[in-house]
Amino acid sequence: MKGKIWKTGVIGFVLILAFTISGCGQATPTTSPTGSSPTASPSESKAIKLFAVAPFEDQYFTTWLDGAKAAAKLLGVDISTATAGWDPAKQDSLIQSAVAAGANGILVARVDLDAFVPLATELSEKGIAIVTTDGPVHYGPRIAHFAADDMELGRELAKALIEGLEKSGKPKPWNVVGFAGLPGTYAGLTRIEGALSVLNPLISSGDVVLLTTEIANFDRQLGMQKMEALLGKYSKVDGVFAANDDMAIGAMKACEAAGLVPGKDTIFVGIDVIPDAQTAINEGKMYASISQAPHLEGYWGVTTLYAYLKYGCKPDSVGMPIPTVVVKKDNLSTFTKEVKFDKPPSADLFTNCKDKYEEFLKQFWPE
Repeated sequence: MKGKIWKTGVIGFVLILAFTISGCGQATPTTSPTGSSPTASPSESKAIKLFAVAPFEDQYFTTWLDGAKAAAKLLGVDISTATAGWDPAKQDSLIQSAVAAGANGILVARVDLDAFVPLATELSEKGIAIVTTDGPVHYGPRIAHFAADDMELGRELAKALIEGLEKSGKPKPWNVVGFAGLPGTYAGLTRIEGALSVLNPLISSGDVVLLTTEIANFDRQLGMQKMEALLGKYSKVDGVFAANDDMAIGAMKACEAAGLVPGKDTIFVGIDVIPDAQTAINEGKMYASISQAPHLEGYWGVTTLYAYLKYGCKPDSVGMPIPTVVVKKDNLSTFTKEVKFDKPPSADLFTNCKDKYEEFLKQFWPE
């Protein structure tokens, strides 16, 4: 799917949402050590300097950062980190500053699809290695991209909501509310689009009433504020589905403040399985959250940059899928085995340079 097609899709989807939507620090890079790029040939004589940037204010990306740091420690490279929140211009500025300071490997969770492409193109032409996470695979030059399928995450989100509503015994029709994320991010709207693809047949049959879909920018406080307003407008909200856990938890807090019992009066589902969501699931306040693999995004991102910069080896395909799992109370204590472990990407993904990649694996993961 090309950029122009995605823009058109977003515009169309936003217009569809418009019928139901009633609303939605720059840090200084620390020190680090050197490497190479997608266009220039890697040189083992250079030190490997890595830089990682993501909106670390979000609990999802603190786990992402933990994975990146774990890999960097194993590989013996320092990694500079910084956050610009959800500001794409600040994110680009931080990356430019890091490159000026000598970084030659960049791991970035892009906060805006369009905004990062010009810089990615410029850096790639200068020989800077880039690995990205989140959003669709087609956007901008890089050696690898780690991400889940956001449309599928949305479908799983809706399935979990329906299951939770069925188990609650609440009578139909179920009144539900959706919370979309930050406009400009692929996940922000696509997850809701995926959820609606599952919910639409139930809406057509009258089993589900979609009260509204709000844009809450992936933000907990805004999710709470939006939900407070909705509770003043609607007498009954049976279910809430959100494109990330923070918005779901914000909406949950609003319901609790209004005297409602989460998990009983209103069923909540989200995406990311952040620590606060795990607590809510354990307490029965949240029915489910869909886990991606932020630790692996960070860990695999750093190992892939290192393999390229040190061994000149990059994956056969830019698109690198990550595992996902639906997390409920019954698998809360075990789900991390599927999405959080310190192992590199499989050698099957590096057949074009298999000998070099296996040499890399034997050095750092000898078993």
